[in-house]
Amino acid sequence: MSTQSTLGISALKSFVVEELAMGRPVSETSNLLAEGVIDSIRLLRLVSFIEETYGITVPDQDMTVDNFRSLDTIAAFIARQSASTKA
Repeated sequence: MSTQSTLGISALKSFVVEELAMGRPVSETSNLLAEGVIDSIRLLRLVSFIEETYGITVPDQDMTVDNFRSLDTIAAFIARQSASTKA
């Protein structure tokens, strides 16, 4: 993992733990949906954070379980969106 992606997931993890999980421990592979960390309202907060922090747009059709299941899947989604924005 590059330094830039490590910093990226660090900011993402900090936001999820502090703002959405209310300080509960969350690993990169934790199922955020099954554990109740992300619900419909928190998903909107997370999407706003992602758009503001990473300068990407999250289309409605991309707000899926596969993209937001864990920190790892969210980071992969951000990387894909960032790459397609630069292309």
